[in-house]
Amino acid sequence: MHINTIDNSLLNIRTQLGAKWSVIVLLLPLLIFGTVHFGVRAGFVVSLSVVSCMVFGIIFRILKNDTYQLIHPGSIITGLLLGLTLRAETPVYMIIAGALVAEYIGKHLIVQMQQTLFNPAILGRTFVGILELLDPPLSHNPDMISSASVLAKESGGSVLPDFFDIFFGFTQGAIGETSPFLLLLVGGLLLRYIVLKREAAITMILTVLLMVVILPPSPEIVGHAPWFQNPLIYLFGGSTLFCAIFFASDPATIPNTRWGCIIFGMGAGMLGVLGKFYTSIQGVEMYGILMMNVTVPFLNHIFQGKKAAAPNMTPLPLPDSLTHKLTKTSLSERYGIHSFYTAPATVRSPKPEYPQGFQVPHFKNYPHDFSIFKQKLDRNEILDKIKRLDFKGCGGAHFPVFAKWTALKGTQHPRILIINGLEGEPQSFKDCYLMQNHALMVVEGAAIAAYTTAIDHIYIVINAHYHTAYQSMTEAVDSFTQAFAEQLSFTIEIVKGPDPEIYVCGEETALIQYLQSKRAEPQLRPPFPTTAGLWGQATLIHNVETVSWLPIMLDPAWNSPVPKLISLSGAVKHVGVYEVIPGQISLGEILKLGGGTEQLLAFFVAGSFLPPSCSKISYQQDSLSQAGAVVGSGAIQILSETSNILEEALQHARFFRDESCGRCTPCRVGTREIVRLWENIIQGTAHKDDVTLLLDISNTIQISSSCGLGIAAPQSILSVLRYWNLEKQLERAQS
Repeated sequence: MHINTIDNSLLNIRTQLGAKWSVIVLLLPLLIFGTVHFGVRAGFVVSLSVVSCMVFGIIFRILKNDTYQLIHPGSIITGLLLGLTLRAETPVYMIIAGALVAEYIGKHLIVQMQQTLFNPAILGRTFVGILELLDPPLSHNPDMISSASVLAKESGGSVLPDFFDIFFGFTQGAIGETSPFLLLLVGGLLLRYIVLKREAAITMILTVLLMVVILPPSPEIVGHAPWFQNPLIYLFGGSTLFCAIFFASDPATIPNTRWGCIIFGMGAGMLGVLGKFYTSIQGVEMYGILMMNVTVPFLNHIFQGKKAAAPNMTPLPLPDSLTHKLTKTSLSERYGIHSFYTAPATVRSPKPEYPQGFQVPHFKNYPHDFSIFKQKLDRNEILDKIKRLDFKGCGGAHFPVFAKWTALKGTQHPRILIINGLEGEPQSFKDCYLMQNHALMVVEGAAIAAYTTAIDHIYIVINAHYHTAYQSMTEAVDSFTQAFAEQLSFTIEIVKGPDPEIYVCGEETALIQYLQSKRAEPQLRPPFPTTAGLWGQATLIHNVETVSWLPIMLDPAWNSPVPKLISLSGAVKHVGVYEVIPGQISLGEILKLGGGTEQLLAFFVAGSFLPPSCSKISYQQDSLSQAGAVVGSGAIQILSETSNILEEALQHARFFRDESCGRCTPCRVGTREIVRLWENIIQGTAHKDDVTLLLDISNTIQISSSCGLGIAAPQSILSVLRYWNLEKQLERAQS
């Protein structure tokens, strides 16, 4: 029981950090050990490697007009892996050159490939090895491709080193490979909690041990000691263990199937041992992995051929230019449409880059192991439970999920599921939190929805600015498809949303238009997307949070109402995501969850300002609607007395003006007039009847606009007029 508790805790930590940051954390002990063992120079080598990879990564993304992060975990991992396979005395120019090759050739040279062919760190280390051969002072003791392992440190040496010296790390070698004991601990954690494709690494290690035992001694072994044929010393005294754990488990450069990974590991192990037994090449294990990388497309083709021909897979009749796999660019960008607007992007309220979940027990306690999807699911039982719990969508409209799912009955295949992760509302970040920290649950929930409604294709559309979420979701999709490769009847694609963001894409028909590379405008209904959606096919559209609850609520023991996630921001101590049960908590209690605030001015609830007197209002649709607000997507911003309520309302009115698609006249003209009239009121230049005119325009927009944007556009100003004395607020603003 105690072991299970520790295991669950480590799983939660891994979920919070994400796969890439978890790998970085696991590499740090190797860096620390190497720095202590070799001195400050070793720390400098690895640090320079990391910084160089980060700088080159940013430069190449800028040159491609792509978005970039100053702190990119992928570049940090590449830099750490490259630096840890170097020696402490490696010259500076070699380190920088290796980083350049790793980031340019390994990542950015072939941008059209669906997967990276070679591991970037191995490519960088290969180039460093070549430079060592060409450098006269180093050529007498080259360190081709891998570390200066104890096996080849003394050419032709005959003294058997103490096994415990090798195992615990008291011999010379590369910075990150001198302590097999520490490497085993790190590798065990990596294979248990992070890497799903374990087969290649494990097979490579077992193949190496077997090959060392069965290969006959050879006088052709050059530069290796006689004790080289001891299988344990071979494994722990060289770079095999490091290569197998970190390079033969890289999900981007090894096969997608289990049998493909096994063949990959066998090939890498055999090539490594044969090369080391019968050549003078040091660290040939990396050469073996590079050579097996070339075979990955072939292995994928062989072992995925049967799955591609499965009778349940109905091909989606896409245009010819869209038949390839979509990974890093949106559908619209494939057609060359970069933006639908010529005006600058709207200034949006800043969102936390890495939103925290302060009270989300059901997500943090979930095992994140696809446990529900692994069960034998019954479609009718799932539908009955969703209906019984009255589960509603979490995107803002709160449409009953049961009604939406059953609307697909009788529609033709292929059917499509779109997961909308754009989250265009400025104050909302709960979906970003879920995709960053609980990506496996999001993917599992989408898969459950797809299975229940007989979906053929899933498109997960992610906000173009959610870089970490995009990486986490991509890794989660890879993990899921690897785990269920032989039984899936649907495909899953990750698609980036528009950049700059388009708020109206939160409306499902506008999102469909965007994905079809048309102007993002809401469409008249009927037909509804469940009848004729993306490319005319029956389409189900859900919010990220909606599908994320499915693995939790489908637990046999779950029989209570489904909670709601809120994004709490503003003047609170703890900005983050909170889990609440609508109807069982008030606005004031939600404020306390965030640590409270001094001199509360207003609650900004899904577009409406509510005064402190509304603190006791229950957070549920009926109570909020009586107060002139809605639950919406669950965004709550707290304003303190330091804020100006008139200016805050103006900023939100400008946001909707800028984000209006302009399709319908009431919204296109009305949003501009609302901003103009409100500006006049604040500046004291308004006419006598401007407030009355503003109210009339607001009413017209809300009853005649084509979508919810027009309904929400005047709401912030209307709430100020309802609860705040306009004359007093104007006097305060002018003073």
